[in-house]
Amino acid sequence: MIMTEDTGFSADALALLEARHSDPFGFLGMHESHGGVVVRAFHPRAQSARVTARDGSGSWEMSREHHHGLFSVTVTGHGCFPYDIEFTSYEGRVTRGADPYSFGPLLGEQDIYFFREGTHQRLWDCLGARLRVVDGIPGAQFAVWAPNA
Repeated sequence: MIMTEDTGFSADALALLEARHSDPFGFLGMHESHGGVVVRAFHPRAQSARVTARDGSGSWEMSREHHHGLFSVTVTGHGCFPYDIEFTSYEGRVTRGADPYSFGPLLGEQDIYFFREGTHQRLWDCLGARLRVVDGIPGAQFAVWAPNA
């Protein structure tokens, strides 16, 4: 991670806050770190945030890294684990749920291969909106091809 000289803030974080990060999944969510994992979350209307292991084994307060709602926490002694994030708004409203950045790629490798090759025969099965349950969490998957977007 590159640190900017003037602010001490990482280039990744700055790019995210300026909506120009090329890979937000590579920065947000849970990632292995030295001796544990780091979890980063972005919620512009949150005053505070907390990560909770779904199995109940722990809960960790996240540090506010930027006043626009970027939070992080390093959990030492753990590998990656299923988790939820709890956000508390400035009005005191608490919301808890799965981190959208905790899910890996949801299009299969074969779909991506045939799509890139130009020979996919059933694109309607993988592009557009689909209701799905992933890791026990119901939600909507949305995939679009927008090469010039």
